[in-house]
Parts: sequence; C-alpha cells; structure tokens
Amino acid sequence: MPYGSPPHADVQIQVTKIKSGDQISLHRHLKQTEYVYVLEGTFTVLSPESEVDLGPGDLVVINPGEFHGARNSGKLTSQFLTLKLNGSPDDTDWSTG
Repeated sequence: MPYGSPPHADVQIQVTKIKSGDQISLHRHLKQTEYVYVLEGTFTVLSPESEVDLGPGDLVVINPGEFHGARNSGKLTSQFLTLKLNGSPDDTDWSTG
C-alpha cells in the first residue's frame, strides 16, 4: 500500500466543528463504530438515555446501533476528530431514536 493511502475502504477520518448553540440531531449507524476525540472546545454527547460533557483530550466510542448526537452549549466553536470504522454512505439512520 502506498504511503498516505487509506488503510481500508471502510475506514474514514472526519474533522467536525460545532458552533456555539448548534446541535447534531440524534442518529445511529447500523454497522459503523465511531471513535470521537475532542480537539478543542466543549460539547455534550447526547443519547436517549444520557448526556455526557466532553472537553479537549476526551475520547468516546460510539458502537453500531447506539443513537447519539451532540450539542454545543459553550461560547466557543468545538472541534473533534472522528475515526469511523466499517462505515458506508448509507449507514446512517436519522430516525428520532
């Protein structure tokens, strides 16, 4: 495999920013596992059962089938890195959870 090539077609790395006051709606992935690492700012990971506050250096694992979302109630933009394993373009279910 050439240097710089993705390790596998179903592995993705994504950088996401959430502005102050913005929210990502509840959703789930049918096969995908997400590893979310907070780079800067603070935000809350939402699920139907709980809310977990995260800050720089925190890591959370979201397993397939777990409904999740995020909300930035802070004053600054939050930024996090997501490593996505076993995903595909049609793997997201945006139902209400």
